[in-house]
Amino acid sequence: MQMTGCRRRILRISNPFLPVFAFATPCTHPEKEVGIQSLLNEMIDREAVAGFPGEDFRQKQESSYNRVSKSPNDTIGWFANCDKNPKDTDAGFILVEEKAGKKEWKLMGHQGSGTIVCAWMPYRTLKKSTMDSFIKFHLAGSTEPVLKGNMSGLIGGTGFPPSPLSQHSLPSAVSFFPIPYAKSGKVRVSEHPFFYPFTYREYPEGTAVKTFTIEGYLNAFDDFLKINGEGIYGSRPWKILGEWPLEVKDGRLGENHKDYSQEDIRFTGKDGVLYAFVPAIPTRDIVIESLAKGGLPDSGISAIEPMGSDNKVKWKRTNDALTIKLPKDLPSNIVNGFRMKISNANN
Repeated sequence: MQMTGCRRRILRISNPFLPVFAFATPCTHPEKEVGIQSLLNEMIDREAVAGFPGEDFRQKQESSYNRVSKSPNDTIGWFANCDKNPKDTDAGFILVEEKAGKKEWKLMGHQGSGTIVCAWMPYRTLKKSTMDSFIKFHLAGSTEPVLKGNMSGLIGGTGFPPSPLSQHSLPSAVSFFPIPYAKSGKVRVSEHPFFYPFTYREYPEGTAVKTFTIEGYLNAFDDFLKINGEGIYGSRPWKILGEWPLEVKDGRLGENHKDYSQEDIRFTGKDGVLYAFVPAIPTRDIVIESLAKGGLPDSGISAIEPMGSDNKVKWKRTNDALTIKLPKDLPSNIVNGFRMKISNANN
């Protein structure tokens, strides 16, 4: 599949930090390097995903379509519609390669710079919610895979990337974790594939792309995850996504882009704890109206603690709002989170 012009397809997933994915072709050229940090920042920027992206690209897809379908001149083969491989004799993939006496099935082979933005692999049977196949991502001409692992874990949310960037979705594993690469991107699996699409962005020649590495990812987000990881890993969407000032403006080219403020709050929940994240550096007391008495949660709040700090915070809950007094020291210069212990909570 190829998208040109200014058409847009939007995918939604249920996570407080990743509310909307928007893939579109813009009308501008890149000004900054494309990398894992810029891509993840794009995913949590509501204004960015609602407008034209900041870099030019075409969206394409490699899939298990029927390779018999080649030309409209072939009136029979052109309409072949088996887009999966239920039998070992089916060939809905690029090719089979043999390495060290073992077969590998090549599912994607893109020459040029790009970013894999979605990978989806359904299970062969509903009776088994795991896969035995291993998947390998070769980036920028690397002979050794930059990412590899069991398919269920690597794109199913039980390993890296963590849920909800990757997760089980009905009888399948799906990943929205962006994997940027310069020069080339290839995907191989260790077993005959069943059904798959890999969606990726193709950048024009000359686009600065920083190829994904585990080390680069950890270095970029190490401090953030050390401080806030408790409220991200293994957490679930709370009763509401969060709260923010409602402001609707016209504008298609980002001219009305507005930065996050301390009024933008995001929630997650886990094990009787509510996590509230402030994606901007607060300069005054933090007021959360949705956590007022008689609102959400319907149970009491017994304690509030800043994540990544042993300092205590002062807070009060009234009929109007929950107010957290501005801490003297903030542990993060990116996002600050607060751990709230809920009485009789069902998170």
